[in-house]
Amino acid sequence: MTSICRGEWCRSLESDVDRLEMELHDVSSEASTFIAGARVEEMSNKIRLAYRNLGPDIHA
Repeated sequence: MTSICRGEWCRSLESDVDRLEMELHDVSSEASTFIAGARVEEMSNKIRLAYRNLGPDIHA
């Protein structure tokens, strides 16, 4: 049961990250500077890195 809950939580978190990434992309698309795009990329990378560091058994 624990692995099922983690799986559902994992999918939910991935969905939230994807939604945030799309929102950040929309903001970046409206911005006219390279710096804004770089910040979106950096934020996306930090979110994904933090997600990977939650633990090795998160997908168990």
